[in-house]
Amino acid sequence: MLLTDSIRGDLQAMAAGVGAAQQEAARVDDAVEQIAGRAVAAGFAGIVVGLAGVRELVGQVRTRLTTAGGVLGEASRSVAAVPQQPSPQEIISALTPLLAALSSADGGLSAAAGGIEEARRLVAATLQGGQPGPTLARLQQLGQSLATIRTRGGEARQHVEAALAQARQVGELGN
Repeated sequence: MLLTDSIRGDLQAMAAGVGAAQQEAARVDDAVEQIAGRAVAAGFAGIVVGLAGVRELVGQVRTRLTTAGGVLGEASRSVAAVPQQPSPQEIISALTPLLAALSSADGGLSAAAGGIEEARRLVAATLQGGQPGPTLARLQQLGQSLATIRTRGGEARQHVEAALAQARQVGELGN
């Protein structure tokens, strides 16, 4: 197996996870919009205002996911451009920027996870005394999805670092 195969697999899994998380976030947004519509019909203006804040946070999460997905897509294209029989220098040149890309994606995913936690707090406060459970469960699921993607990102980083170390050691004679 080529050094880049496991990295390519990691990036593809992360991108697929981000895509699924984007769909989950869209479903959360739709659910919150429906709840807000019922609150408007019932005349609960305070709930509507609180849910508008939740939707704003979910929108920010979706933006961060889109950005992370773009970074991962670019990283995947970079790995795909590595020749089948690369030289150590080609490996180093192709993979070194991946460390920054993985850090960028992780930063976006971390910020998205923070937004989800803030949305959970706002849902709990806004719907207190009502039925916050289903929306909180959806947000919890989304947060778990992001944690899984971030874990895979950590694995990808380890694979990149190992591949870089191997490439740098090619030609060494050992002690």
